Amino acid sequence: MAGTGVQIDLDTVEATAKKIHGLLDELTTATAKLNAVIQQVQPSVYGTDALGKALTGGSSSVGGLADHQKQVLAGIQDYLTNSTSMAQNLTLMCQRHRTNDGEQAANLKGIGNNGDTTSPTLPDREPIRTDPTPTPTDDPTKGKAYQDDPTKDPTYKDPTAPTLPADSTKKQPANDVGVQRGAGGGGHQLI
Repeated sequence: MAGTGVQIDLDTVEATAKKIHGLLDELTTATAKLNAVIQQVQPSVYGTDALGKALTGGSSSVGGLADHQKQVLAGIQDYLTNSTSMAQNLTLMCQRHRTNDGEQAANLKGIGNNGDTTSPTLPDREPIRTDPTPTPTDDPTKGKAYQDDPTKDPTYKDPTAPTLPADSTKKQPANDVGVQRGAGGGGHQLI
């Protein structure tokens, strides 16, 4: 499934997607409770003393505790949204792979038996047809076989081809009169 280099166990992926959905349901419930608590907290509960001003962000340019809580809550909600999409995509991927595998299996069963998915036999194939090889004829009614194009005749010789000496395959003895060859080092000339 899915190629030669990657094997996907659809049952495992589907079980994981269901587990992710279950965990996300638990986190969604806890996030809803956290959101309700954060929305109830008003800046006035921190007071107006130095500590209260620090918690509300009065003495800082980065914001107070309530602002940070809202940013964390927004991050958690983004995480839940993305994780839910991922789990849905995994489930959809499994469904599509199963559908595709089923279609491929049906197509493979139909190959060679004219769509009959119960028969595992291959259909009779038409024989491969080849044109007959032309043979030369000397039939006077049809003329010579290679009369129109003599270059197709296997015995044809091109009149413009160079001619070789009569017997070029025999090795001619070297003309080395007066040269004696030794076992090493080269020859010595005798006077």
